[in-house]
Amino acid sequence: MAYISEIHYRNNHANATGISEYVEITLSAAEVARASDFDVQFYQGDGDLGNSYNLGDYTPVLSNGVYIYTIYQNMSLNSLNNNNDFAAVALGDNGTLLDFYDIEGSAAIVLPTTGIAAGATPVVVPFPTTNSIHIDHNGNITVEPASLGVSSAVCFTKGTVIAAEQGDIYVEDLKVGDRVLTADRGYQEIRWIGHQYFSKDDMLASPNLYPVKICKDSIREGVPARDLSVSPHHRVLVQSAICERMFGDKEVFIEAKHLAQWMGFERDRDVKDVHYYHILFDHHEVIYADGAPCESLHLGEQAMDTITEEGRAEIMAIFPEVFTDSFEHKLARVSPPNKRQKELLYRHAKNLRPLMELAG
Repeated sequence: MAYISEIHYRNNHANATGISEYVEITLSAAEVARASDFDVQFYQGDGDLGNSYNLGDYTPVLSNGVYIYTIYQNMSLNSLNNNNDFAAVALGDNGTLLDFYDIEGSAAIVLPTTGIAAGATPVVVPFPTTNSIHIDHNGNITVEPASLGVSSAVCFTKGTVIAAEQGDIYVEDLKVGDRVLTADRGYQEIRWIGHQYFSKDDMLASPNLYPVKICKDSIREGVPARDLSVSPHHRVLVQSAICERMFGDKEVFIEAKHLAQWMGFERDRDVKDVHYYHILFDHHEVIYADGAPCESLHLGEQAMDTITEEGRAEIMAIFPEVFTDSFEHKLARVSPPNKRQKELLYRHAKNLRPLMELAG
């Protein structure tokens, strides 16, 4: 069953929505059990193999009985010898080619000589100026709205309490210029706040929009002080001797979507709707949400791709250099690869250790 189910690449729709390039892969429940057998490879216009990803390093979203994997990767036309943009994508199972697609309008048909698509001729998909390419399990291609949304950005939900200079404040009541307590730089001024709303219908259509609930006391006693909900890709600080042994640092970031697999953490599918808030500072910061150390908005490519066009314009006005090659918004802590994050959580569970056990 495994197949490439959506390709969303740079076009007018991407520019208008802030949702940029990604590829989605659909697996059955049986195939998820052997996700590490599946590889996704991207090719340049001249056929050279570019980036390669293994699905075992990713956490899927369950939707209508199938499992959806999302890989962010720049896709564009005429990408000859460009290490940042690719013109074709292939899916393989233990080295056997399953799907191979090329964007219509590329300089030439992509004909790889290496990788899982070596010697194969791709299926050419259309280049829409709006919406996204969707592919069903029979290979039928349609042009429909993009399925991905804010779930890849770093967001707090309405009602989250943030530790600020004037005391604990609900995230929806914060203003640009307010000073928020950070772990590394004391009180820092908020430079930008973003907000997006999603209805129950939005979440039913795109289950990856559902927030992750971090239950009271689930990180350690008193942390968080009450139930906390964040977007699936929001990173939470884990602080332990296990971290230090694995990564050489006692503090690392773990994405909430991984925590959702453990006791005390869950996808909150009971919500009727969700208001997501982004908080941006001059630097990427560790801040305190309901007492739990969490990240602020990081201006990485993945997060920027999910912010609305209006929000991107506002951020560019504050940080004009944000879309230049030289811009760097350094992570406040190490964020290990997905596979290593899951291994860290497994070790904590196996040894019955809290996710914060050292004074910080």
